[in-house]
Amino acid sequence: NDGVFMRLERSITALAAAVLAGWLLAVLLCNGLFYRNIVNYEILYHGMAECWAQAAVRSRTRKICLLAVRVLQVAAVACITCSRLRRTGSLFLGTAIGFCGGVFFSLLVWSRGMAGGFLFLAAGFPQNLAYLPCLFLLLVSGRSDRTVQKDRFFCIILFLLAGGIWMELYVSPLIVKLF
Repeated sequence: NDGVFMRLERSITALAAAVLAGWLLAVLLCNGLFYRNIVNYEILYHGMAECWAQAAVRSRTRKICLLAVRVLQVAAVACITCSRLRRTGSLFLGTAIGFCGGVFFSLLVWSRGMAGGFLFLAAGFPQNLAYLPCLFLLLVSGRSDRTVQKDRFFCIILFLLAGGIWMELYVSPLIVKLF
C-alpha cells in the first residue's frame, strides 16, 4: 500500500516539475523575445483584448462553441492519458499547460505592468478552480498504473468541467470587467 502512494507521489512531483519547466521556459523565452523587440507584445495584447471584448458579448452560438472547445480539450487529454504513451503524454501535456500559462502571464505583465499579474490571476481564477483539478486528475491518472473506478472518476471529471464552463461563462467576465 505504501508503494502505491510513493508512486503516486512521484507522479505528482514529476507532473508538477513538468508544469514548472514549461512555465519557466515560456517566461524566459517571452522575456527574451519581447526585450529584443523580436515579437511586439503590444500587438499580441491588443489582439487578446479584442477577443476578450468579443467574448464579453456571449451569444448562444459563442456559448455552444466554448462548451464544445472545452469538452474537446478534456476529451483530447483523456485520450492521450488512455493511450500507450500516457506517461510521456502526461508529462508533455503538463509542460504545455505550464508553457501556455507562462506565455499568457508574460504577455500581461509586459503589457500592463504589475496590474497584468493581477489581471492574469483574475482572468483565470474562477474557471481554473475547476479546470486545473480536472486536468490534473486526468494527467495523474494517466501516469498511474492503478485502475480507477471509471464511473466515479467520469462523474468527477464532468462535474469539474461543467463548473469550469459555468464560471468561465458567467463569473469570469464580471471579474475581468473590473480591470
